[in-house]
Amino acid sequence: MPAEPDVCDDLHLMTRDPTASFPPLPQNLHARLPRLSLRRPAGWLAIAGMLLAASAPGCSGKRREVPPLGEVTGVVSLDGRPLPRAAVAFVPYERGNGSYGTTDEAGRYTLQYAVHHPGAVVGRHRVEIRTGGEGRDKDGNFVETPEQLPAKYHAKSQLEATVAAGPNELNFDLTSRPTPKPR
Repeated sequence: MPAEPDVCDDLHLMTRDPTASFPPLPQNLHARLPRLSLRRPAGWLAIAGMLLAASAPGCSGKRREVPPLGEVTGVVSLDGRPLPRAAVAFVPYERGNGSYGTTDEAGRYTLQYAVHHPGAVVGRHRVEIRTGGEGRDKDGNFVETPEQLPAKYHAKSQLEATVAAGPNELNFDLTSRPTPKPR
């Protein structure tokens, strides 16, 4: 079985938009940081400490085994039209990490378990689909996109899917209208 990537490989999956960047650093940051002088022992100790921290276990620790995965693709539509730029999350009911993807302009998504492992854990999943959230635009400005989907598709998701080994085509036809209550 291939080794599962460690926490550092998975960090990019925690953000809604993988192309989003961190906020820009303040322009006067250099004035706020203490100056290190290599002519003093404290400067050498600080550099040695940074090198030791960089080489410490954490992002280079022991890797876990990857559970069996199935390749997952599909289309998300809202009221019969493709839903672009929606975040799709599969959260397994049993064990394992969730898988994530984002729909393109045609509503198509592909799930990613970790950086070098496409797909989702084999088994039953709770599915969450979101269109809103917080992030940064291409210029680094904070933006908040309002959620256009009812909570039944994300916070109180009623969506489920079963992932089998091999390729899986799992489509979701969502509606913006509320579900009628039974009488």
